Amino acid sequence: MKIEVVCPMMHQTDFSNVLKMNLQTDAVIANQAESNERSEFINDGHKFLMITTNTRGVSLNRNIGIKNSTAEVIVFADDDQVFVDKYESMVVDAFEKYPDADAVKFYCESTNPKKPLSYKNPGCWKKAVRTDLTSAGVLGLAVKKAFIEKNNICFNETLGPGNEIFCGEDTAFIVDLFRHNANIYLSPELISYVGQTESTWFKGYDEQFFISAGYVYAIIYGNLAELAAVRRCIRMRKKTKDFSVFQMYRLLFKGIKKERNSSK
Repeated sequence: MKIEVVCPMMHQTDFSNVLKMNLQTDAVIANQAESNERSEFINDGHKFLMITTNTRGVSLNRNIGIKNSTAEVIVFADDDQVFVDKYESMVVDAFEKYPDADAVKFYCESTNPKKPLSYKNPGCWKKAVRTDLTSAGVLGLAVKKAFIEKNNICFNETLGPGNEIFCGEDTAFIVDLFRHNANIYLSPELISYVGQTESTWFKGYDEQFFISAGYVYAIIYGNLAELAAVRRCIRMRKKTKDFSVFQMYRLLFKGIKKERNSSK
């Protein structure tokens, strides 16, 4: 079973940052810069392919990575991840343990005590349901490439950093897996550490945050988006004093309407 890490990066001129990730498998790096070229680097028998384009957007570049992967299983990563030793055998063993698995979500741990990851260790192996992974992200998610190709699943290129709607790309991808009846298992095993450095897209709970959230709700909840927006307003009422519950809902609904109009 060939395992390959797929990771978007920006403005890389060599493989020095790639080497910091402690990669022990092949990898595809989708590098957003000012040129269009391909380069390779062999490290300890593993091939790192860097595809540099002048494109922008995390989702678009994750899709570039998927398209250029030749592996049976793709492991999604960000450039502030450091993988543990022997993670390749961890991934292989997981799919051997659960041969019906289409994907396995491994645990990642933040090295920044002020910014823990929202996804908590499940504590044991179990089959995932949608609510387990709604806000989990794709870091440490290992997916069989054949499954996503068969079902034409990819990252929504209107979502995520680099776009007006700057969030939700991971959630939309995971929801798409569930919509296609993917068997996803949760693993308690630690696959990597994540730096959790300062966000380049989150600027606080401003108008664009709520509009973006509403847009994403329309994609992942469909006709139930308004109910999800109400729930979000209730949960957010103590987190921000800049907007009333009514104002938050109005902005969320604006985002919901924006997505629905774009889908017509």
